[in-house]
Amino acid sequence: MDTDFSVWEGMLYAFLNSFPYMILVLFSFRKRFRFSVGVTMLLLAAATVSQVMLNSFRFFSPQVQNPIFDVIIAAIYVGFIFLAIKERFGKLLFTVLVLMDLGNLVVVTSKCVEGFFFPQEIGRAHV
Repeated sequence: MDTDFSVWEGMLYAFLNSFPYMILVLFSFRKRFRFSVGVTMLLLAAATVSQVMLNSFRFFSPQVQNPIFDVIIAAIYVGFIFLAIKERFGKLLFTVLVLMDLGNLVVVTSKCVEGFFFPQEIGRAHV
């Protein structure tokens, strides 16, 4: 683990890497919630907190790069989408895949822009 890297930075990254996409999903399917708005928001908060806490645990783990963390985090949000939204399976699966692609595009684009502005950071490991 890099000593310059702060756990708070990682938590903020984990939050910003997923929460905005969940808001997009919820807004897109705002008429198709399985539960009331309050319960859905409570489920979103639980999914977000568990994901951020799992990422925080990951930073202290000796196996920081273990892909099982990524699988569990993705499962939390896929489970949230399928639990909270009452829609056809194909439509929800398509939504999940589009959001994953959008998230990957944002991360790759941000890494490219970071390389242009901060070339000294290119060799450092990022979570």
